[in-house]
Amino acid sequence: MKKLLVRAFVIGIAIFGVSGPATVSADEHATAAKELLTFLKAKERMQLAVNQIVAIQVQRDPRLGQYQDEIRAYVGKYLSWEELEPEIIGEYKKLFTAAELREILAFYQSETGGKALKHLERVVRDAGKSRNKALQQNSGELRKAIEEAQRQQGSASSNPGAQKSSN
Repeated sequence: MKKLLVRAFVIGIAIFGVSGPATVSADEHATAAKELLTFLKAKERMQLAVNQIVAIQVQRDPRLGQYQDEIRAYVGKYLSWEELEPEIIGEYKKLFTAAELREILAFYQSETGGKALKHLERVVRDAGKSRNKALQQNSGELRKAIEEAQRQQGSASSNPGAQKSSN
C-alpha cells in the first residue's frame, strides 16, 4: 500500500495538466519542475516512504526487525532522492511545459490546491484500504481461478493431445 502512495504522489501531481511542446530553455523547464518538487516537499516525502517501506517489511516479518538498518540502506539506495529527482524532473518535462508546471505550482499554492494536497494522501490511503478489503473478501475467487488453471494444466500435461493449438 505504501508503494501505492509513492506512485500516487508522482502520478497524482501529473494528472492536472496536458503535454505540450517546450517553448523555454531546458534549464528553465528543469527549474520549474524543481520548484514544484520543492514546494511539494518531495524529498522529505520520499524519505518518509523509505521509512514506511522498512516498517511494512518488519511488520510482515518481525524477524527482519534486527535488520532494519540494512533494509533501510538497501531501499534508500534505490529510492534515494539523488537518483529519483532527475528521473521525476525528466518525467515532468515530458508531460508538461515550464508554463504548465508553474500553473500547477500556482494551483497548489492556492487555497483549493492546498486543500487538495492536504487530503491527497488520505484519499489514496482510504481508497487503497477499500480495495485491499475487497481483495481480501473476494480472495476465494482468485483461489478458485488458480485451482481451475492448475487442473487444466494438469490435465493438459497428462493428455498432450488435449493441449490447445497455437494456430
